Amino acid sequence: SYDVMMGVNNDEGSSVQYELQMRSNEPLADYVGAGNFDKLESLLTDHTAKDLASDVLVYWYGEELAKDSRRMEILVNVVDFFYTQPLDNGTVRFQDVADLLADTSFVVPTVQFSRDLAAAKVLTKTPSPGSLYLYLFNHYPGSKAGREQLNGINHAEDLNYQFDDTVMKERSAFNADDVTIARNFRLFLSNFAKYGRPELMLPGGGRWPEFVAQDEAYLSLELSPRVERHVYSKRVALWTQLIPSIFNSTRPIHPGSTSPPQQLIG
Repeated sequence: SYDVMMGVNNDEGSSVQYELQMRSNEPLADYVGAGNFDKLESLLTDHTAKDLASDVLVYWYGEELAKDSRRMEILVNVVDFFYTQPLDNGTVRFQDVADLLADTSFVVPTVQFSRDLAAAKVLTKTPSPGSLYLYLFNHYPGSKAGREQLNGINHAEDLNYQFDDTVMKERSAFNADDVTIARNFRLFLSNFAKYGRPELMLPGGGRWPEFVAQDEAYLSLELSPRVERHVYSKRVALWTQLIPSIFNSTRPIHPGSTSPPQQLIG
C-alpha cells in the first residue's frame, strides 16, 4: 500500500501567457511578467478561447475530431461559453482563458486520479490500503495585487513556499501572510512524509480528512486553512460529465460499428 498526497494551485494556468505569446511575433520578454497587462490583453481576441479549446479537444480526442467540423463546433462553443461568458465589456478575460488551461492540464487530471485511487482503495483487500489526501494551494500573495494578471499561485510557484530561496523568489520578499502559508505548507508536507498523514490542526480544532468518493474532501490552503468538498466542482464536471456526454451523443453512427464511445476523462 502507498500513502498519496496530491495538490493543485489556484492559478495553474499561468502558462497561458506563453501560449498567447506564441501566437504573436513579438519577443517573449515583452509579454511575460508583472506590468505587462496591456500587452498580454492585446493578444486576447474573440477567437483565443475557442482556439485553445479546439487544441485541448484535439489533444484528448485525437485528430479525427478535427475532421468533424460540426461536432468540433458544438464542443468548442460549449467550452467557450462556459469559460468566457459573459464577456468583460465585450472582451475575454485573461483569468478565464488561464482557467481553461489550468483545468485541462492540471485540475481535472488530478481530481480524476484522486477518484480512481479512492475507488481502488474501496476494492482492495489490503487491511491497510494507504492514505489519500488532496489540497488546493489557495493563496493570493499581497505582493501580486494589482501587479500581475494572475494574482494567485501560478504553476510551480508553490515551490517558493516549500523550500528556501529559489530561482523564482527569495523568501526575504515574503510578508507575514506568506510566512504563515509557508509554515503550514511545510508542516503538513513533512508530517505526511513521516507518518502518511498531514497532521495539520485546523482553526477550531478540526482535522483534514482523507479524500473519499462520498464527499471528496480537500484542504484549501490559505491564511486560515479549511476543509472543503469537491474542488472546482462545476469546472471539473464540465470535463468529466458534460463534454464526454456531448462527445458521445454527437458521434457519427456508422452501420455495423461496434466500437465503444470514447470519453475525455473519467
